[in-house]
Amino acid sequence: MPPIQTISTGFVVAMVGFFSSFPIVLQGLAAVGASPAQAASGLMAAALAMALAGIVLSLWTKMPASVAWSTPGAALLAVTAPVEAGFAGAVAGFLVAGALTVISGLWRPLGRLAAAIPAPLAQAMLGGVLMPLVVVPVLAVAETPVVIGPILAAWFLLGRINKSLAVPGAVAAAGITVLVYGDLGAFDAGGG
Repeated sequence: MPPIQTISTGFVVAMVGFFSSFPIVLQGLAAVGASPAQAASGLMAAALAMALAGIVLSLWTKMPASVAWSTPGAALLAVTAPVEAGFAGAVAGFLVAGALTVISGLWRPLGRLAAAIPAPLAQAMLGGVLMPLVVVPVLAVAETPVVIGPILAAWFLLGRINKSLAVPGAVAAAGITVLVYGDLGAFDAGGG
């Protein structure tokens, strides 16, 4: 049995990783035409697939292994126009992209081709994908400062003290905000 500190650290890392990006995954699924039930089902399927893959890889390699979704990929979905073929077409696209990823890992020429993309270009593409999501909290502060302000303040201040506290602190601030204000639907776009 590993030490309790190893288990608790792994648990915290897994929770922060999951809870900091699952809203982006849900938004991405909704953007490609998923109903709320389909988006929830897709999130559950992704979480179970990651868990099972991590367990299988850990047992196979006899080393700790973690499998995660592509947050930039989910962010790209979140800012993409709805798919003409609907959610079924998006699922087909996910399957094709997954197969191509596996092929690029197994077939060296394709892997070399992907690796040949210049790092600055790849980073610029990622920045372009993430920019709309980064701007949303700033715009939300302008619309509902009483709700969003404390969450962003907690994230920023705790991030300055210790980066690993930023996301849990923001989640705690969000929870406190919900407890204090209850139904957040009462806040309109005019600024709470």
